[in-house]
Amino acid sequence: TYYTIYEYNNRQMINFATLKLTKHALTWWKGYNKRYSITTMMWKKFKRAIRKQFYPVGFEEDRWFKWQHLRQSFGQSVQDYGADFQNQALVLDLDLDDHELLMKFIGGLQEKSTKRRTRGIQGSLKLGA
Repeated sequence: TYYTIYEYNNRQMINFATLKLTKHALTWWKGYNKRYSITTMMWKKFKRAIRKQFYPVGFEEDRWFKWQHLRQSFGQSVQDYGADFQNQALVLDLDLDDHELLMKFIGGLQEKSTKRRTRGIQGSLKLGA
């Protein structure tokens, strides 16, 4: 992301993100800023607060449901499955370097893909990041 390229710290990420807020979101942030101490707020907590306030009801539950049932579909390339996997993981704020995610990815491959492509999968997930 932009933040990792320029090595922003938590405070810088939050400051930059809040500069992009407009209308209702900006009004909400000003109120949030008055009610809570944000001087030590971490980026993850900021994202959670934004999501809680502005995501539709049930959005996160739907995403987790999709995540739990994510598999390579019939005829889908490993690359397309990898892109879907990565997108879902990023939306849920999951760490793509986690070994359990690699195991989930491999477990979601169709059997024929698992046999052919087990080597190099971890590298291909990192390339897309």
